[in-house]
Amino acid sequence: MPTMVALACPQCDALFQRAAGTVRYRRKKDPDAVFFCSRDCGAVFFRKPPVSPEEKRRLKAEYDRQRRTKLGDDLRASKRRAYYRDHSANLQRQRKRREDPATKARERACQDRIQGTEEYRAHKREYDRWYRARKTYGDEWAECAILLIELRKEIRSRATWYERHREQQIEATKRGKIRRGERAA
Repeated sequence: MPTMVALACPQCDALFQRAAGTVRYRRKKDPDAVFFCSRDCGAVFFRKPPVSPEEKRRLKAEYDRQRRTKLGDDLRASKRRAYYRDHSANLQRQRKRREDPATKARERACQDRIQGTEEYRAHKREYDRWYRARKTYGDEWAECAILLIELRKEIRSRATWYERHREQQIEATKRGKIRRGERAA
């Protein structure tokens, strides 16, 4: 029977025994060797603290920065070589794919399916209104401009034929005077 040595577990402070030869052998190889009562205690003792996703991102960004400063020219050169190695073949393949009538027909059918829906048209109409209002009046006044346009539409929809006709005549007269350089009332 081998001689046993009493040791204390650095993780859970429990007392346990190991063979003296094993302890001597390990300490001869590594004077700072640590002994545990079980594999679980050893695993817990050497386990690294959990790293948050933000910390992982920060560490990865730091690693990438160091790698780019160290190997930047080599990385760019290898990417450039890979790009130009099959450059003309890739361009021909893309051209051929674009010129293929079946591909064009599929793309057109897909576009028609998406753009042909009433939902898409309503979305596009609303988007265009906002785009024009922002472009013409700026971000601060775009909403006011849209409300004013809606108000005018509502007033026109409730007006009689005579009122709409009269308004068109007045607008035409103003445009004509402005074009001639006269002062509009």
